[in-house]
Amino acid sequence: MRTEVEFALLILAAVGVLIVLDQVTKAWVERSSGRGAPKPAAKRSWLEVRVVRHSFKPTWINSAAALLLLWTSVVAGIAALVHDGRLFQHPIAQMALGVAIGGATTNLIDRLRSGSVINFVRVGWWPVFNLGDVAIPLGVLGALAWMR
Repeated sequence: MRTEVEFALLILAAVGVLIVLDQVTKAWVERSSGRGAPKPAAKRSWLEVRVVRHSFKPTWINSAAALLLLWTSVVAGIAALVHDGRLFQHPIAQMALGVAIGGATTNLIDRLRSGSVINFVRVGWWPVFNLGDVAIPLGVLGALAWMR
């Protein structure tokens, strides 16, 4: 039987890995490509790398305090669900929750640091996105799939 500390460390490890991967890829892509200039991954490819900064209109909901409060509330809710012992007890479910939290956290870091989120992957007609954007829904789906 795993202890609560082991559960917390598993989630925190997934959060940390996702944050590092996302921030490193954003920095690398931003340095290696011209801002906003599309870089096809292959000739006539459906995949291209394009650095786009998504800015947000300054409103009370986009303020740093409101964003931190919302993020803290979501993380506390997830922690309560895991601690309760009935949901998300499988280690894969917990890692998946950590991935989702990491995706949200890395985008929050961008918003707090520069007021915008860096996106750089464009696939076909889909809007430009980043690793954190992918991690949020995949982490939630993974957690739900392994929930018991």
